[in-house]
Amino acid sequence: MSKNPYETPASELDVQAPKKGYLELFALSFLRHWNGRAKLISAFWGHFILGNLIFTLIFAIGSRILKAVTEESNVIITIIHILLVVLSVIYYICTVRFIWVCAPNVKYSGYFYITRGLIVLVVLSLLGIFSITFYEAVSSFGQ
Repeated sequence: MSKNPYETPASELDVQAPKKGYLELFALSFLRHWNGRAKLISAFWGHFILGNLIFTLIFAIGSRILKAVTEESNVIITIIHILLVVLSVIYYICTVRFIWVCAPNVKYSGYFYITRGLIVLVVLSLLGIFSITFYEAVSSFGQ
């Protein structure tokens, strides 16, 4: 005799939830961080430090491999380099947003101010580096 699932409590049904794949778990984690529902420690150490380190290593190793494979400047290699840079910049912007919106999710309120101050310093330093690089590129362009 089978049990009616609508009348039987869930604990007696022996029904298991389907397991989630890695991509689905990553997407759920990404959305939790994006919406500011995750802890600050996971946003900072997991995404900002570890994630950016992984992107930097991928970019460095990819550059070395592409340079070793071909010695001439190829359009495809340039496109791959640009794609790696764009992806790492997008990820960096996402991690800065993760930290900004997850900053209130701490027990000690001092970490909120420390984290927000750190993000402001990082963004200002990146804007400074970008402006110096852009100025040098534009000034040497006419020569």
